[in-house]
Amino acid sequence: MPGCRASGAGPPVLRPAATGSSAARYALYWAPMARSNPQALLIAGLIFAGILVLDPFGLMRAGSGLERSEIDPARVEELAEYLREHHQAPETYLAGLFDQHSVVFLGEYGRLREQVAFVTEALDTLHAAGVSRIGLTHLLAADQSEIDELITTEEFDRTKAERLLFNRKVLWGYEQYVELLEAIWRINRGTEPGDLPLRAVGLNAQPAYRHLERPPDLENPEKMQMVFADGVPDREIAGAVKREIIASGERALVFTAVEHAFTGFEDRAYAERMRSLGFAETARAGNYVAEELGAEVATVLMHAPWPDSSASSEVRSPAGGAIEAALTAVPERYRRAGLSLIEGPFGELELSGGDYLHGYSTVRLAELADGYIALGLIGEDQTVTPISSFIEPENLDEAIRRFPGPTPDGASVSGMNAYLQRINDQVERNLELFR
Repeated sequence: MPGCRASGAGPPVLRPAATGSSAARYALYWAPMARSNPQALLIAGLIFAGILVLDPFGLMRAGSGLERSEIDPARVEELAEYLREHHQAPETYLAGLFDQHSVVFLGEYGRLREQVAFVTEALDTLHAAGVSRIGLTHLLAADQSEIDELITTEEFDRTKAERLLFNRKVLWGYEQYVELLEAIWRINRGTEPGDLPLRAVGLNAQPAYRHLERPPDLENPEKMQMVFADGVPDREIAGAVKREIIASGERALVFTAVEHAFTGFEDRAYAERMRSLGFAETARAGNYVAEELGAEVATVLMHAPWPDSSASSEVRSPAGGAIEAALTAVPERYRRAGLSLIEGPFGELELSGGDYLHGYSTVRLAELADGYIALGLIGEDQTVTPISSFIEPENLDEAIRRFPGPTPDGASVSGMNAYLQRINDQVERNLELFR
């Protein structure tokens, strides 16, 4: 059995390097532009580095299409009927989990507007349910004092919020994540004396990317040991959860990328990759937290593409497309829903392929997570909005030093900011496969 309980993958740099065919596609695309426009060459270099370093789900490698699995119409109708009869608003479902759990990991795909907006909009409901901590892997644990200041001052400091996102990752400048921090600040401004404050908790660590000088370094155990000399990200995230959340005794939502959110499921593809690089720590952040909290911790996944290294597009529809088919079969008002995977037919869905099935003969959805949130059809999702001037002349040198991969020589302010949009364009291409 893949997981020890019904329960959602680490450091982006641990994705195997891009294949020759993927690199070739990008070379063919950018070479003509580079000859006539040196700036295009710079962006090409940034994108190539991103393919190798920043892309845990293969989002930046174009594919020829979405592989389709055969879906039993009777199963789709069963799932659709369950959606109609047991419909629950996702924010209500998520808040209700805290009746039985003190920590809930909520796994996002990343860079999807609807998913960040959902968390932002659910804060009031969660706070009313007694949730007083929002753990964010989008922020550094080392910046906690500045985070506390940001969400408690009289005026919201947008510049500080952007800086905190920059500190975590120089290529994570998106409006919706700033809006999330502002929503936390707004709740605290509206509390009365004696009310429970809402604390944003930074969870992530800053790898020493400066040791990555060229793409092959990603496959070099000695180099990767240097990059993570201060700790493997999943272990560091779990450590921050234990220090800042579990030790407080407060209830907390941990909003993170899917790859860190698994609690009862062993991500064997990731474990193999870590072992190949010489690391003994092969579990996900949620797994480490579950070792301490047991049944008090839960995983909830949000509906989005799943990684599939073997597919031409490198993504696939969750659970073989059965969930998307069921959502399509019901009226729109039922497509925004929170679902328990512990009971009901959705938890019994089996994975038909993809990276989560790696190392297993069969995996049920209930073995990946305790719950599931759908916010609509995947093809209806939109990407987040890049902050137009996230990289400025004042922080360009630092952005180059902290670039998560081989340092791009000659990078410019315009080139770095353009790259944020290029990442979104690639995410958009993946979403297009579902339309």
